[in-house]
Amino acid sequence: MKLSPKSLYSNNKFNYGWMIVFVAALSYFFSAPGQTFFISGFIDIYVKELKWDRTIVSSLYSIATLFSGLFIFSVGQIADRIGTKITMIAVGILLGLVCIWNSFNFSLFSLFIGFAFSRFLGQGSMTLLPSLVLPKWFIKKRAMSFSIMSIGGVIASTLIPIINASLFKIISWREVWRIWGFLVWIIFVPITYFYLFNRPEEIGLLPDNEKRADEHLRSIKFSDKEEYFTPKEAMKTFAFWGMLYCQIILPLITTGLTFHLISIMESKNMTSGNAAMILSFFSMVSFPVTLISGKFMDGVKQHHVAAVISMIELAALLVLFFTDSLPMAIVFAVLHGTATGLQSINNGVVWSNYFGTLYLGSIRGISMVGNVISSAVGPLPFGILFMKFGNYNAVLLLMMVLPVIGFLIALFSKKPNAPKRYSVV
Repeated sequence: MKLSPKSLYSNNKFNYGWMIVFVAALSYFFSAPGQTFFISGFIDIYVKELKWDRTIVSSLYSIATLFSGLFIFSVGQIADRIGTKITMIAVGILLGLVCIWNSFNFSLFSLFIGFAFSRFLGQGSMTLLPSLVLPKWFIKKRAMSFSIMSIGGVIASTLIPIINASLFKIISWREVWRIWGFLVWIIFVPITYFYLFNRPEEIGLLPDNEKRADEHLRSIKFSDKEEYFTPKEAMKTFAFWGMLYCQIILPLITTGLTFHLISIMESKNMTSGNAAMILSFFSMVSFPVTLISGKFMDGVKQHHVAAVISMIELAALLVLFFTDSLPMAIVFAVLHGTATGLQSINNGVVWSNYFGTLYLGSIRGISMVGNVISSAVGPLPFGILFMKFGNYNAVLLLMMVLPVIGFLIALFSKKPNAPKRYSVV
């Protein structure tokens, strides 16, 4: 089989939607330069080599993340207007430029700019955009498609910290940033240009590849026949705010834990090497959970999944609170990785399943603001309460309250009924 786009989507035996999933997974993988697991590898270098204060660097990172989060909704709006494909290509080009910028860090101001745009383009845009295109290609296997797409992020968070640590031993940190910038340009951008299509109707197909569309369907959006909410209508429902709260809990906790993981492990008489292993273990557990969960989540109600995720994360924090050995730390990693894996799928499908795809970019963009802001806030309570009490017990107890509230809210965040003026497909 030839690998040209036309030969793939014209082949009756091949569902071109899976090629869209591959491009989406690639976007998740190359979101790495804006992710905490990537940037955290540079923090000690900035502190030691450039002699910058750790507290200042941490504060700049949080402020930059917050700054980027306030504008991430605009990316969804742009994608709704000009299409996901063009938006993804533009974001890829800009992310490569930011990687090059980060290789020239020489001041705290340049560091802040690098943090802000890395988070906005990488952690924000490169994970938001693929989640907008998949629901237009899959309906019956929507959760499964998100499950496979998320593997791109799992692979990145598992392998890239190890890869970067190895690169630091043979080349400078500045060259590491440049390598990733060029990889985004020569791999992600061309593949997106040639193989991504905004919706199946553009190439004469229908969602789920059930049958070939007639020629006139190329100009008709399948989502025009869907039940859907406008952003204002979605924001008037309890389900929108309830599921949003359930989604922001884990990024807040995860970013705080990841950013301070070495210190947390050392406070429990473990080494930085143990912390690195636990960090990788998060992803090693998330990988099978992410892959398997998509097979059954299409038949499970989203608010039930959100409630289960909250309880698993509560259990993880309880284990971490009492951790005093590596085996207990591994149990914590298994639980936290399981919650992360389940959430990565639930986050993707809930907005399109609850509110349709016509305004998905705008609605998903609003939810991303909450996710990014929670990521920005995450490291702060860990740092502040550690300085006050000299350990992490207080902040862990505080974090436990969040999933308890999330569990209760999730139970009442059922799928809302669409406005009656819209007809069912």
